[in-house]
Amino acid sequence: MGSLYDRLGGNEGIIKIANDVVDFHAKNARIAPRFAGHDLPALKKRRRTFSLRGLGA
Repeated sequence: MGSLYDRLGGNEGIIKIANDVVDFHAKNARIAPRFAGHDLPALKKRRRTFSLRGLGA
């Protein structure tokens, strides 16, 4: 069994997951108001960086 980083698809897989998480949260009616007025591309970038560093990229 490989590392979690590898099992999630390496850089490309983790970037997709991080972007999807932000998209899903921004579309969720219960929490979407927290994202209103925020720079979603910048938030995605921060989420990707956090995830990649945390998973050993």
